[in-house]
Amino acid sequence: MTLREAYDDRKKQLVEPKKGLQSLITYGLIIIFLVTFVLLSNRFLWATVKVSGRSMDPTLKSGDILIVDKTKTPKIGDIIVIHAYDDGAPYIKRVYGLEGDKVGVDNGKVYRKYLDENGVWQTQWDEWVTAYTPAFSEFTVGKNEIFFLGDNRAVSDDSRSIGCRKLSDVVGVVTKFSLKHKNFLTKLFG
Repeated sequence: MTLREAYDDRKKQLVEPKKGLQSLITYGLIIIFLVTFVLLSNRFLWATVKVSGRSMDPTLKSGDILIVDKTKTPKIGDIIVIHAYDDGAPYIKRVYGLEGDKVGVDNGKVYRKYLDENGVWQTQWDEWVTAYTPAFSEFTVGKNEIFFLGDNRAVSDDSRSIGCRKLSDVVGVVTKFSLKHKNFLTKLFG
């Protein structure tokens, strides 16, 4: 072995551990970035929630795991997660009324009266729940408020008993993906 070959061998031995250390640092930084991204996303963009109780039967079952989009503004028919009480517990309900809407019951069917884009009052009938709904007084949804009901009206504690709540109480909207794949998500995270 020549002096030059010995020098090159020694140089390789010194350089290769540095490459390993650089890879370790790179992977460590990637892991830190991913953990930070997930934590921040969970805080500001999305969350997972576990259904507890029967108020959304048959649409949702107790124990179902759902993904909630915290950036989406609720629309009529959306399933939302809301802090309905001061206890901070998340409640899962369906949106039936937004600012200015009138929500009530006629012949066991929930209706929503709203002004269309031409300023004409329209009536929309409940298209999500076919079961009979006991009568309740018509509500007018106030400014920046939301009216919500559980799909299982017989056991649901919702706007019929506690009134409308502020839009700021809404945690987020349950994603269509999680509704479609709730069994898979429940098995994965449950």
